[in-house]
Formats: sequence, C-alpha cells, structure tokens
Amino acid sequence: MMSSRTVFRVISLALVGFVSGTVYAVLVGLLSIRAQAVREGAVLDLANQIVGIVEPNFPLLQYGAIAMAGAAVLYATVYYPELGGRRARWALMSGTLLACVVVVVWASMIDADYIGLAEPYASGLRGWIQFGGRNHAVHLVILILCGALLRLFSERLRKRAKGGMSVRHRDGG
Repeated sequence: MMSSRTVFRVISLALVGFVSGTVYAVLVGLLSIRAQAVREGAVLDLANQIVGIVEPNFPLLQYGAIAMAGAAVLYATVYYPELGGRRARWALMSGTLLACVVVVVWASMIDADYIGLAEPYASGLRGWIQFGGRNHAVHLVILILCGALLRLFSERLRKRAKGGMSVRHRDGG
C-alpha cells in the first residue's frame, strides 16, 4: 500500500509529465510550421499568417531545435538518473506519453476539418497542435516512451518472478 505522500508524488509527476509532453508537442508544431515557411520562403507571425517573403532556405535551426527538444524530453523522462524510484519514472513517462498521444489525436481531428480547404493549416495554437501531431519526431518520442514503459514493466515482472522463486526455494518447495 502506498502512503499518501507517495500517491501525491506520483500524481504530481504524472501531471508534470503531461504538461511537459504537451509543451513539447506544441513546440514541435510551432517549429515545424516555421521550418515549412523557411523552405517555402515565407516569414510567419505567431498566428501563422505570412508577413513577409524571403529567399527559400533549408530550416537547419528549426530542425536542430526539434531534435534538441526531443532529446531533452527523452532525457528528462526516461534517462534522468536522479528522478527516484520505478513509480516516479513510470508516472513521468506515462504523463508525457499520454500528452503526446492526445496531441496526435487532436491534430488528426484538426486535419479532418481542413480537408479540401484552400488554407492548408489552422492559425495560431490550433496550427501548432496540427503540425505537432503530424511531426514524426513526436511519433518517435511516443514509440520510445512505449518501449521504456514496457521495459520498466518487464523488469518488474522479472523481479517478481525471481523473488517468488527464491521464497519458494527457502521454504523448501
């Protein structure tokens, strides 16, 4: 049985994970829209409206920022050594995973609203969510988090199996 302090810590870490996953996916969406604009030679404002025309270029800065954001989220949720026990890691990873999946599902619903329209994406925050949910970096983070959660779960099962066998052995059976 978990103490109330442990329950509070697990819930808090799950919420932190959810917020960090949401911020990550939306940030990737913002950077993805900017990357597309740089490739096409446009300058966008925060409402995703064209405010200028420039020479088309390769969006190295945006792609680098997307990669760094993904690495930071994965390090903070999966590999951070000082996080604590298995429950804390599970809560943080689960919250982040849930947030990323919610953004991907929400993005597909936004995409459905824009099928056949002259405007290819939504404006403002909806556009960031739309592009974040479409981005393969977010999909890759989802897969890595699923793998990390499965690894945690399998480690727990292995430890229980080893513990159960040793207890039976000590009892003579």
